[in-house]
Amino acid sequence: MFDNTLDISEGDLIDRPLPNGKAERYDIIEVNYTTEFHGIPGHVDMTVRKQGSLVPFQKSRVVNNISINNSQGFQIGDHNTQNIVDAFKQVIERIENSPGTPEEKAEAKSRLSHFLKHPLTSAVIGKAVEGAIGLLKP
Repeated sequence: MFDNTLDISEGDLIDRPLPNGKAERYDIIEVNYTTEFHGIPGHVDMTVRKQGSLVPFQKSRVVNNISINNSQGFQIGDHNTQNIVDAFKQVIERIENSPGTPEEKAEAKSRLSHFLKHPLTSAVIGKAVEGAIGLLKP
């Protein structure tokens, strides 16, 4: 919620009004406050559980143990992140293979780098930004 003035904490309840006049009630499990950052408004992240839910609440805790020997061309992790990095790699390759002058290509890559380093871009696409920026380095 983009309202960092909310006075809420773990153990509180939230009622969500429904169009039929009823309401859903949620238990607040965890609350994290984030302050404004480069124009991104301050906000509250909440982990909630719907009261009466038949699915037991379990906080996700994933541990991956991976051992790879003598291999190449594999991917581990979030396919979406890899797809974003691959998309920027294709853009950079197309810039390099374009008929533009070296100066135009350098300017295009500089603008792309500037876009990727913007805090809002980082907030939207996350860690993938680091991989994409790495592609722009000589």
